[in-house]
Amino acid sequence: MLPRLQPPSACSCDTLESVLSQHGVLPGELAMLKLDVEGAELRLFPALIPTLEQHAWPFVHLSTHPAFWQNVQPDGPETTALAKAMRQYRFIYHIEGDTAVRVQHIEPARIVGDYVLGNQPLDF
Repeated sequence: MLPRLQPPSACSCDTLESVLSQHGVLPGELAMLKLDVEGAELRLFPALIPTLEQHAWPFVHLSTHPAFWQNVQPDGPETTALAKAMRQYRFIYHIEGDTAVRVQHIEPARIVGDYVLGNQPLDF
């Protein structure tokens, strides 16, 4: 029998602002950000809004992991915050197979509720 692994009780991390500063990335120079935070996207993405705004809303590839979102409701505070953050973007895409498909005229809250949480196809 394999030993049961325990998650770390604490870890160190850097803010996006500090990493950009360390690498000399000035406001407006960030062109793309890939976020793959294994379930923490509901808390992390809304907190990044001030930094993303400073960088003129760079392209963001947000990988979502709803399997890690225990007890999250489509109209709950976490999904509402993510939906509000997504409103800052003029275009939102989701991946269908190997194709990026633009989502048009759909409320971000519906994207979070129907697609991200429910993995339902979107109506275009």
